[in-house]
Amino acid sequence: MVGPPGVDKSTYDRIVLLVEKHTGRKTINPDSRIQHDLGADGQDAYDLMVELQDKFDVDMTNFVFDRHFGPEAAWNPFVWIYWMICEREKLNKNCTAVKAIPVTVMDLYDAAKTRKFPDLSNREPE
Repeated sequence: MVGPPGVDKSTYDRIVLLVEKHTGRKTINPDSRIQHDLGADGQDAYDLMVELQDKFDVDMTNFVFDRHFGPEAAWNPFVWIYWMICEREKLNKNCTAVKAIPVTVMDLYDAAKTRKFPDLSNREPE
């Protein structure tokens, strides 16, 4: 795995393996967004963050799950209903999709290296 210049390759590789495990994706870049690009939400995202905390002893004080991830859409009928309504309304440009503050692979790397989840409150929801 090739990380950005200046990173600890061992830690970066462990983060990528962790993300692969919880997303099922094999193409992962430092700027890949966990929810937006890799599709992790709900229980998958929760399990990823818990394992990050456990394996790297990360202080998660700055992390609020609902700001970064949504529910597991595949098994939640309410999410499907909202999605169907939203898709129809997008044609009229009246629907506002639920937005989340992105968490990137490098954010997870930084959390692992500093043992503290970064404060992402100044990042715009997408």
